Amino acid sequence: MNLSVTLWPQDAAILMGADRRKSTYTLWAEKRGSVPVHRLREPDQRRQLPLAERFGKRTGLEPEPDIGEYTRGFLFAEGHWKIRGKSAGLTCIPGDPGPLRRIQGQLYPVRHYFQCLHRLLVTGWECWYLAVQPRGEEEPQIYEIPACREELLSLDLAENQFYYRVQQGPPPVVDGSCSTTRTLERLYGKTLEETVDLTPIARTVQNYLRWREWELECRQAVKICANSIREFLGPAAHGQWEDLTVTWAPPADHPTAPRRFRIQKSRRGGSCPSPTVSNTGGLINETVIHIPLRDLRQKLQLHPMPGLPPVAEPVLGPVSEVAGPSGKACPQAQCLAL
Repeated sequence: MNLSVTLWPQDAAILMGADRRKSTYTLWAEKRGSVPVHRLREPDQRRQLPLAERFGKRTGLEPEPDIGEYTRGFLFAEGHWKIRGKSAGLTCIPGDPGPLRRIQGQLYPVRHYFQCLHRLLVTGWECWYLAVQPRGEEEPQIYEIPACREELLSLDLAENQFYYRVQQGPPPVVDGSCSTTRTLERLYGKTLEETVDLTPIARTVQNYLRWREWELECRQAVKICANSIREFLGPAAHGQWEDLTVTWAPPADHPTAPRRFRIQKSRRGGSCPSPTVSNTGGLINETVIHIPLRDLRQKLQLHPMPGLPPVAEPVLGPVSEVAGPSGKACPQAQCLAL
């Protein structure tokens, strides 16, 4: 089967696991023509010009529009901006850049990092600049991505291996993403009234049942923890611990609606209500969560799934004493730290 396969910067981010909006399995099915191509939303091109101008004023470099396309075998890259007088390009992202990841000792918007790395691989330029303007920010965030040989070789290997998979047919290992689920539903939308022998994948069936039992145990533990926090908060709308903020309050625009419970990290520079009540002066009616984790693991005999990292055991807290409902100290069992 000889397919005309082209890989673009957006595909590179998917292959490197940096764009969770689409899985590698879905990309493989799209490139083979098995399912329709789902276009991912990209930044509005019309909003890039003012950002490029701000980039030039801040750095002293001169970006100029680049409307060409670059090719290297089956790899393609569209032109964005070229830096005049330098072997470098520029990509402008007006809006949320997505999650960050530390690469080569520096934090980058990981999805756009691999897209720019793909452009470096195709063009052969020395570096690529990335200008990001998050909503609400006055100044753009500027990143310089050098043409690191090790990173380029790693990306080149991943793209060549994927190209071989598309041409020869062996699909990537499926993952648990919604993207892969939707793709499988599209591939096998028609149902045939027949029964298939599952003996070759018996281990996978067993793993499903065991992981499902584990999932139910964890859900119950999370609910117990949430209710324990609710009980401790009482009428208070907020709680604070280190960089975590607990909120149990109705939405701001619907003050009469039921209270909503959530835990999130405090935003950088945001104003978070300071704790006004200390828990050291009263009795703590703390619900004890005891899960015999090691016994459960032996009982389930969990096996690692193909393509998944090993599961780290949750940390068990030390035995301590807390005040029970009666006010007397009682030994606290080892609790699951969630």
